[in-house]
Amino acid sequence: MRQLFNIIAVFALFVCAQAADDLPHQAPGKAMELGLGLLPDFSALRDLPAVPVPADSVERIEAALARAKKSAASGERMFRAGIIAKVEAEKRALKVVRLGADLAVARSEAAKLGLETKRAEFDAGKLSKPQLDAAQSSADVASEAAGAATAARDRAELAAAENNLSRQRQLLAAGIGSKSLVAHAQSQVAALKNKTLPPPASSTPLRRSAF
Repeated sequence: MRQLFNIIAVFALFVCAQAADDLPHQAPGKAMELGLGLLPDFSALRDLPAVPVPADSVERIEAALARAKKSAASGERMFRAGIIAKVEAEKRALKVVRLGADLAVARSEAAKLGLETKRAEFDAGKLSKPQLDAAQSSADVASEAAGAATAARDRAELAAAENNLSRQRQLLAAGIGSKSLVAHAQSQVAALKNKTLPPPASSTPLRRSAF
């Protein structure tokens, strides 16, 4: 959990960068482009699953999280070197937080399944009460960790959405943004605060962004 919270803290600092860093630096005579495709994707929000996750979910998510961490680390280096856009680096960092929450939830579900098995064994006289209590304790700890991780993910999602709204307003003020994109960013922030997702933006993307 400490490693997950460290990642979340780094991400929070990352998305709260000063406004000057968010605005693109336009070369003379070269047009800047902007597109919806570069906005953070908030469509992956989800609550704790109502049904048990597949048995291999923990392993699969662990592998995906390891890849995401490497991608986020390289993304930050490439952003600082001017190779990729800041938005792309932010997306990579946010993906780590999301997968961390997914992993905590998957582990919690696995612990619940294990507890059910232990209870059946206890009822059949094949397991002692201390062993059952230990399984219950493990499930409780995993459940608390999942709740903390999903709450942290929600905070990171909201921070990213608010950062995006600020960026879109700056772009509009600079004359290279769109009122519709600002409105869409506002709807994302409101939706995340209300724990519901807005419909996709109906406006046609303008142009592709260079930042």
